[in-house]
Amino acid sequence: MINPWTGWAPPQWQQGIGPVIVARLDKKPLSIDALEVIWMFCDASGELAAEGGMSRSQLQARYTPAAFQKWCVDYKKSYEELGRLQSLELPI
Repeated sequence: MINPWTGWAPPQWQQGIGPVIVARLDKKPLSIDALEVIWMFCDASGELAAEGGMSRSQLQARYTPAAFQKWCVDYKKSYEELGRLQSLELPI
């Protein structure tokens, strides 16, 4: 529920929202590792938007399937060196 242009979620989503269900549109399994990568992408993108250092077109370029997959590969590589995310299957 993060606004991709501001990096902020509406107030009702910022605290105390309770349980959340996450599912893939294609109904394929969603691993905990994959969910972590999605979460961290959203977090990193939200921080960039909130900092205001990127134009709307630069942010928009981040929100493409190709840019997301590249980010996933880079994130996985950085954590594989620490012995994590080795079983994460890409593309998500």
